[in-house]
Formats: sequence, structure tokens, C-alpha cells
Amino acid sequence: MKPVSKKSNFYSVLVMRDDDDVKRFRMSAFWLKLLLYFFLLLLLVAAGASYGLHYYYNRYQAAAGERNRLTQEIAGYKIQAERLVNLEEWLRQTDPSRLSAVSETVGEVAAPASAPAAPAEDPVPEPAPLPQPGLKLIEPKITLTGNNRIRLQLELTNTDSNGGLTGKINLQVATADGIFPVTNVAQGDLRFQISRMKRVRTVFGLPEGVSGPSVTEVRVEVLCDGYAPYQENFPVEAQGE
Repeated sequence: MKPVSKKSNFYSVLVMRDDDDVKRFRMSAFWLKLLLYFFLLLLLVAAGASYGLHYYYNRYQAAAGERNRLTQEIAGYKIQAERLVNLEEWLRQTDPSRLSAVSETVGEVAAPASAPAAPAEDPVPEPAPLPQPGLKLIEPKITLTGNNRIRLQLELTNTDSNGGLTGKINLQVATADGIFPVTNVAQGDLRFQISRMKRVRTVFGLPEGVSGPSVTEVRVEVLCDGYAPYQENFPVEAQGE
């Protein structure tokens, strides 16, 4: 009668090297299964992480595209608003009657059919007007150069001997289609802090859609801290005149 061998629950792993003794490792079936399950779980976690990364990356790209689209729309609306403001200012200077007629027409369209009467409010006192700065713009020279750029040269003179002036200069170009603000200019050239006199020298690019020959005047608006805006219009000279 042959002896009955007892079934073992351990697995043996033999590690053999030419220059070393044989090493034997014993591992139970439970730990072997647990290790197998661990690797399977690790694979599932890696697959889930890859899917989540791909999904949220696509969402990020979509959100970035939507943000760029909205930014472009807002920039377009700003340009339209600036053009409307410039057109209103041009009409106010050239044809006030036409501006009044357009304003009345827009008001009739925008007003509701049966607007409720607004409650009476206490009148708000108007603020006191700001004083005019003691400024003079001396020897202005505005020249149209190549590549739709304009060179501006002038001297700011403070006629008030009691104190200095601090502020900045805003530039606008006038054409037959309206007045357009200048943004393509080094802002450091247009800021000043003077006691008596300051020379202003700068070269700026024309707004988008405005060509050099169509510019007839440049409006120089001086904004001084604590004073009302001061502005003058100067003609544009062609290069070489």
C-alpha cells in the first residue's frame, strides 16, 4: 500500500545562478492570489487615470477655445462701441442737428410702450467744475511718415508758477469717417511731470483700418491731475514738407 501524500498549499520558487547557490522561496497560494489581484487592481487604476486625464484634457481644450472666442467677441464689441462714440463725437462737431434727430429716433425705438412713471427723486447737486490747467502747447509738429506712422513733436509749457503738473496725453486721429483713439504708442512717452516745460517726442501707429493719407488732424488731449481736460487739434503734415 502506497503512502498518501498530503497536498501542500505552498508554491516554491527556485532562483539559480552559476556563481551562487540555489535559493528557494516558498509562497502560499493566498499571498500569490493577493499579489495577482494587486497587479490587476493597479492596471485598472492606471487605465482609469489615463481615461480621466484624456477626458479632462479635452474639456480644458474646449473651455480654452470658448474663452478665446468670447475674448474675440468682446474685443469686437469694444471696437464697435469706440466707433459709435467717435461717430457721435464727429456728428456733435459737424452736424449737431443730425445727431439730435438720430438720438430722438433711437430713444423712441428703445423706450417701452407703457413705461411706468419714475418716482420723483431729490435733485443731485452737480459737482463743481474743475479748473483749467495753465498749459500751452508750443511748436507742435505732426508729420506723417512711412508705414502708416505719425511723428509727434511739441513742448508742454506750464504757465502757472505756483506748482507743477502731473498727468498724461491721449491721442486721437481724425478722418472723414470719424475720430479714432490711438493705442499703438509707447505710454511712457505720453506721461509727464513738469514744473515749467517738457518736450514730447513720440512715433505712433495708426488705428486698425485707418490709412495715413486719410488722417487730416491729430487731437492732443492733456489730462492733468486735479484739472479739467485740455485739448487742441493740429493738422498733419506730409513727410518732407
